This record gives sequence, C-alpha cells and structure tokens, in this order.
Amino acid sequence: MEVISLAYGKFIEDFTVEKGLVNWKCTAGGSSDTRIWEEHGIQSVNLSAGYSNEHTDSETLDVEACYEVTKLVDGFFGKSRELRGVLRGIESKELLEILNSRRVKKSEKPL
Repeated sequence: MEVISLAYGKFIEDFTVEKGLVNWKCTAGGSSDTRIWEEHGIQSVNLSAGYSNEHTDSETLDVEACYEVTKLVDGFFGKSRELRGVLRGIESKELLEILNSRRVKKSEKPL
C-alpha cells in the first residue's frame, strides 16, 4: 500500500509547489488519526495548521502558517477532478495487486 500512496503524496506535494507554498512534504507514519485511516486503505492527509504545544496551556498558533493551510485547502477544491483521477488510479492499482496476489496463490500467471 505504501508504494501506491506515493502517487497521492506526489499529487499533494506538486500542488503545494504550484500554489507557491514551500517546504510542504508528505511523510509516512505518525500518530494522528490519519495513520488509522491509512491502515484501512483510506488515502488521508493530516495538515498542520501552524500550532505549537497543542493541547496544552502553552498552545500557540502561527497565523501565517494557518493562512497557508487555508490557501492549500481552498486550492484543492479547484483540483478535485485531478485528485479524483489520482485516487481512481490508486484504487485500480490496489485492485490489480489484490487480483495478482490471489492468482499467485492459485499458481496462475499475474495480470
């Protein structure tokens, strides 16, 4: 699944460059809810909104970073068709992997 998810991450990273947002990188893992979604095959993104010391009395918000996140999310709406195509491609590759793994178990030639 991780290799397939690279297409999703690349789409997001390319999009951030297109929007002029620098230093945005997709990383695997983490401890957020998106990790749980990914374990169930749901492509997810956890966007940092510019918080530091989250969920503490010392929590702060970088307003400029938060604004960049809103620009990013707003831009995604304009790319929904493209994103749908990326996600469909991922689903197709996942389906092919599943079919091939079943064929290998039956000693048939992979597709």
